[in-house]
Amino acid sequence: MELSEVRAQYVGTSGETIVIPFVVTNRGNAEDAFQLTSTLPPSFQPAFFHDVEGTGHIRAEEPSVTETPRLGIGQKARFVLRARVPVEMSDGFAQAFEIKATSRFDPSVSQAASATLVASARSLRGTLLVDRTSVKPGDSLSYTLSLTNAGSVEQKATPKETLAITLVRSPIGTPRSHRIILRGLGLRRLRHTVIRPNTPQVKGLVHKLAYLLEVREAGQAT
Repeated sequence: MELSEVRAQYVGTSGETIVIPFVVTNRGNAEDAFQLTSTLPPSFQPAFFHDVEGTGHIRAEEPSVTETPRLGIGQKARFVLRARVPVEMSDGFAQAFEIKATSRFDPSVSQAASATLVASARSLRGTLLVDRTSVKPGDSLSYTLSLTNAGSVEQKATPKETLAITLVRSPIGTPRSHRIILRGLGLRRLRHTVIRPNTPQVKGLVHKLAYLLEVREAGQAT
């Protein structure tokens, strides 16, 4: 039996599906079927599909399979392994795995192909900057929240990916660090609303100030 056409490395976007085509050929001296397995963790939701048309794609409503049909001597069949790259996989993270085919007639006969799946993801980093290090009584400070996409996937700010953040309670008497975050978000007065990217970094800042803020997706009606 021969397992072929598996590349050494694949790149998939976090949160999206990737398909990995491969071929199983019966090199034995009798008709046989082969069980298909993968060492990808369950979080990848791995599943095999028979690629009858040889396109490397999965047809609509195609059922998943766990083994090949019975193959004659020298006969081959094409399959794809479908996996969903977990959304929590960070940019550049590599997951090693194997695709394995095992003879149904003789389980001691098997072959495995090794590969690596590398995640490509958005990776936003935030920096809070202040325009001066000391102030006199009555002076104002300006804070800037800078977000940088350090990942390998473009981050577009669409309406569903932005947050409308409104200051609904006075920050007077709150911890200084909380007032600094408010400045960084651009909130300077009561009922003031700003639009910010819907990212884990911004959500983390907003979570700290949940008692002061009202938050909604920018694309939603008020």
